Formats: sequence, C-alpha cells, structure tokens
Amino acid sequence: MVKKALVCLADKAEDTEVVITVDTLRRAGIEAILAGVQGSEPVTCVENIRIVPDLDIDQCQNDLFDVVVLPGGPGYQNLQNSSTVASIVQKHWEHNKKIAAICAGTKVLKSFKIGLGSNITTFSKYKQDLADSYKVSDDRVVVDGNLITSQCPGTAFEFGLSIVKELCGQEKSNEIAQMLKINC
Repeated sequence: MVKKALVCLADKAEDTEVVITVDTLRRAGIEAILAGVQGSEPVTCVENIRIVPDLDIDQCQNDLFDVVVLPGGPGYQNLQNSSTVASIVQKHWEHNKKIAAICAGTKVLKSFKIGLGSNITTFSKYKQDLADSYKVSDDRVVVDGNLITSQCPGTAFEFGLSIVKELCGQEKSNEIAQMLKINC
C-alpha cells in the first residue's frame, strides 16, 4: 500500500525544506502531495522560487495521510493562521498519524497544541519560545512517537530520510540515502 504525505505549502515557505523533503519522499515511493494553504495558485517561497501546489488544502480536509509535513520559513505564520491546517493537523494527531515539522514549522505545533511535552528539535532562535511546551534538543532531527522534528534547511535531507524511515523502514531510508549519496 502506497504511503501518503500531505505537505502544507504557504507563501514564504522555506524553499529548501519543501523541495528537499518532497523530493526525498517521492524517491522513496511516498505520494507527497503539496497542498496550497492559499489555494492552488503558485506559491512564492523565501528565495523567490515558485512552486505550484498539487491542490488546494481545502480539498484534503476529509482525507487521512500517513504524515502531515509542516515546513518552516516566515510562511509558518500562514500555516498557523489557517483554520483548515489546524483542523487537518489536529485530526491527524487524534488518529495517531505522524506530524513532521521542520524549523519554524515547530512553532505551528505549539500553536495547535500538538505533542506538548514531547521531545523535539527546532531552529536555535525558536528554542526558548518552545521550551515551555516541549523538551527541546540540540539534535538535528528528533523522532518522539508520532512527532518528527528537524532544525533548519541544512537538516532537510535528514528530515526527509527520517520520515521515510518512519513510514517505510530503515532499509528504504538507507536505500534513498545511498541513491542521493548522503552519509546519514
């Protein structure tokens, strides 16, 4: 059975965190769907790379995915302000599905009260803000139950491979790492 990932995409998302994560998941055979928070129009990321969502996030409200991915960048505020994203993330958490957040995406977790008290990692400038709700680690990627977190654009490959490992197993993660010549 094909695993499915919902990647929430908003204007000002961190380009690297979106593209590398989606690329890694798709190489592993995971159906990674880019869902536009502001509709299905192209999204302009932080470095002005334009990405066309596969569909409008409103079309995903009734579906369950194996993982919901929350990229960072200043666009995290667009994710936080979306009642649709809030509903989707909370529903997936309640159904014991995986939630993966990288960099500022971890701030979305806190705003939706996802995994409070869990072990996470985040970008250094967000550590203090999240320390009252989580056990914040300096590790590049942290997996705690159904929560997968990562620090920043520089950890995007490890983040993607961790999602692959959680959904498809260590062997598949190793295979993709070898394919990409990543020593993780």
